[in-house]
Amino acid sequence: MYRILSLVLVSFFLCIAMYTQSGASDAAQAVTPLDSYGHVDGFRFMSSSGNEVSYKDLKGKIVIINFFFSRCGGICPTLNANVKRAAMAYANQADVQFLSISVDPEYDTLSRLETYKQTFQAPNNWSFLRGDIDNVRSFLGTQLKLVSGDKPDMHSTRVVLLDQQGDIRGYFRGLEPQSIQELIAGIATLR
Repeated sequence: MYRILSLVLVSFFLCIAMYTQSGASDAAQAVTPLDSYGHVDGFRFMSSSGNEVSYKDLKGKIVIINFFFSRCGGICPTLNANVKRAAMAYANQADVQFLSISVDPEYDTLSRLETYKQTFQAPNNWSFLRGDIDNVRSFLGTQLKLVSGDKPDMHSTRVVLLDQQGDIRGYFRGLEPQSIQELIAGIATLR
């Protein structure tokens, strides 16, 4: 009898603890403003459709940025599949723009990027970009404060959230579905 009562009490307190913790974290996420981690001054890259995309063109929009390369057989397909989930959540929102920037521009020609984009059936608010590798590395490291190596497969898997003023408002783990859910919620916070 004592054993059953002990199990019931332990179960009761565990349920209360889990309910309280989950409710508290949901409430905290709902009201906590996003921090600012720096500012993006500008960039200029070429889209898979052959159009130049610059920061000036996107001013006033929420911008989400990740890095990849099209011949990556490892993490990039998972990363971009997760980014697609977020892009689809805001597919019809003109004030939200997703940018996937190649870290292998020598291989990732505009036509290869366009094919890659079609593979992911990317919505209109998702652009695949390329630029001079030195500019890509500078943007990645200096402005976004992300670490990248000399080889394409050493790029960051973080997804960066910029607000309408170009302030970095979050870094999200692009390979983790829960972190992508947090990104989706972060975008909503900025709208």
